[in-house]
Amino acid sequence: CVCVCVWQVLHEVSNGSVVHRLCSNSCFSKFRANKGLKTNCCDQCGAYIYTKTGSPGPELLFHEGQQKRFCNTTCLGAYKKKNTRVYPCVWCKTLCKNFEMLSHVDRNGKTSLFCSLCCTTSYKVKQAGLTGRCKALFSETPAGLPSTSHTPSIVTPPPRLPKP
Repeated sequence: CVCVCVWQVLHEVSNGSVVHRLCSNSCFSKFRANKGLKTNCCDQCGAYIYTKTGSPGPELLFHEGQQKRFCNTTCLGAYKKKNTRVYPCVWCKTLCKNFEMLSHVDRNGKTSLFCSLCCTTSYKVKQAGLTGRCKALFSETPAGLPSTSHTPSIVTPPPRLPKP
């Protein structure tokens, strides 16, 4: 057992015929990690997240390949603050915070981080063997196609004259 404090029991976990008594959320989190248990607990403070039918449920965040759960926005914010890192965008090299970036997993399972959808799309186009940057991808006349300067005009029939 992780916890040796027997004077205060905050959590009891039954595993078969054995009951584990744990003194704190910290001990409970360590116990869960050591035993590989999945429970509905906050990944920041370790508190159990009570869910009721019709309630919004826990705050969720996908980070480093795992879904994290939080009991409230304060714990979510604290987790983000503690785990924020700055990385360059794979495409344009702009430095951004990891929680503000978009991730893309390629065919080989490699995860890349991007600062915008534009950079993600440009990267995917290059990976597909095509060339061009965002401007060419999203302009009204894509690269390689002839541009048309023809603007359609509205033709109205001449007004009818009254019969004499």
